[in-house]
Parts: sequence; C-alpha cells; structure tokens
Amino acid sequence: MDTKRRSLAKALSWRIVAWSITAAVAYLFTGRAVFALSIGFADSLLKIFAYYMHERTWMSIDYGRNPVPAYAHARAASEEPRELVAS
Repeated sequence: MDTKRRSLAKALSWRIVAWSITAAVAYLFTGRAVFALSIGFADSLLKIFAYYMHERTWMSIDYGRNPVPAYAHARAASEEPRELVAS
C-alpha cells in the first residue's frame, strides 16, 4: 500500500505534467503566455487536492485488487533477504 507521502509525490509530479498541458492549450487558444500560465497554475492548485483525495479514496477500496493471504505478511517479515542467504 502506498504511503501518504508517496501519494502526495505522485500527485505533485502528475500536476506538473498536467499543468504544462493546460498552459500549452491555453496559450494556443489565447496567444497570451502570462494568462495561459495563470490558467495552468489555478487549475493545478485546485486539482492537486482533488487528485490526492481521489488517490487516498481508492486506497481504501478493494475493487480490482488481488487478496493477499494473511500468512504472506508474517512470512515476508520473518524471511531474510535472498541476497544475504548463503547458498
């Protein structure tokens, strides 16, 4: 499961990509760079929080996940990493 910090990092990286696309489209329609950048910035401010909440909500939904057997967590925690095990 992703941590909250990972979800936030993913949201921020996606917003950089999405901001660039929004600003480019706004510039193509208006020809005004400052206005286009402002639209991209405002759009990103609103959507970064929407994406984060969307991501966290999906983390709590089991739909489409393969169930992990309860013993798998205990076994994985007790095993030594494979590269440290002598052959």
